[in-house]
Amino acid sequence: MLSIPYAFYKRFTHLVIALMVFAAGVTGSALNALLTLRIAFGSLIILAFLRYHYALLLVWALTNAFIGSSIPVFNGNNLLSGLTIPTILLLFCLPTRQAFERMKALPVLLFYVLWVLPGIGVSPISITDFVVAWTLRLTYVAVGVLTICTITTRQRLLRLIDATLLPAIVIALYGIYGYFTRQNGISDPQTGFFRTGSIFGIPPTSRLSFRLRSTAP
Repeated sequence: MLSIPYAFYKRFTHLVIALMVFAAGVTGSALNALLTLRIAFGSLIILAFLRYHYALLLVWALTNAFIGSSIPVFNGNNLLSGLTIPTILLLFCLPTRQAFERMKALPVLLFYVLWVLPGIGVSPISITDFVVAWTLRLTYVAVGVLTICTITTRQRLLRLIDATLLPAIVIALYGIYGYFTRQNGISDPQTGFFRTGSIFGIPPTSRLSFRLRSTAP
């Protein structure tokens, strides 16, 4: 049986990725100049993440909680796309099989993601929303593989833990600030207490209380 060396496979994968990025730039040039600039700048970031895997993992840990929040800088700037694309592409570069052997739940999750894919024409949501949601589920698998293959020393593990705790501290402090300044939240008309949602907008408890009052007889 013919065996392809891993070094050749890795170089070939990098070449294919570079060609894909070049094709995306050509497409952007034909459509829109601003789109070309965004693609060119995003391509540099994607290529940097493909080279420095640990930096990609740290950026995931530092920014993932803020994507989709009420902070404007983290919305509408394609941050999620800039992280998702290199992470999924690394599935074809990293030793994914070894990661699956070390964590048995990852192949089960991958099987589930692939099992959901045929429902693209059956799901009640639109095709665009389905593709976005399915891609995010695949990204979960890719992040798991990236973490297993990247965290090889105790120092890297401790830095990743610090990067995970830092956003939690920032969100907590921002929530305390919003509580004292009466921002990023809502006042409960029944109790008069102010409920802050930090970076997540209206607190879920407020939504639940309003929903219960609206449905009450």
